[in-house]
Amino acid sequence: MKKILFAMCALLALVACNDADPIPISAAVQNSFHARFPEAQSVRWGSSGDYIVADFYIDDGGVPTECQAWFTYVGEWYMTQREISYSALPQAVRVAYESGEYATWIVDDVIQVERIDALQYLIVADGFYLGVESEAYLFYLPSGVLAQGVIDPDLPFWAY
Repeated sequence: MKKILFAMCALLALVACNDADPIPISAAVQNSFHARFPEAQSVRWGSSGDYIVADFYIDDGGVPTECQAWFTYVGEWYMTQREISYSALPQAVRVAYESGEYATWIVDDVIQVERIDALQYLIVADGFYLGVESEAYLFYLPSGVLAQGVIDPDLPFWAY
């Protein structure tokens, strides 16, 4: 459960990455990144908590695909997030989503989250929850099991 919640927090922390000030990137982090992603293009570095984060693109059959790789400060790879198309999801995940309670929601993003010990797929979808326009963050295992679902209501600023 902690791993799932961390993955979600990591994804939500995308906006929290430090893009304002350049940060020093150690040779260990750069070497680890380039060994793992030699085809990376348009690399931008940032940080989030205890991690160095690389935002970059890879060529996926002529289509630039947005990715993000997380490394410790000593260069150990922690996680990669990669945007994928809905059709690229494993069939079990598509079937689970399409037969689940969020099937009528509009899919915004699909992200493959790979870690050393886990592979998950995040579907971000827009819809109405309890009458309020909301965003769902749905983490699926490759088998189609919904591991975690979090609803974030899009409430007006005055409701907070």
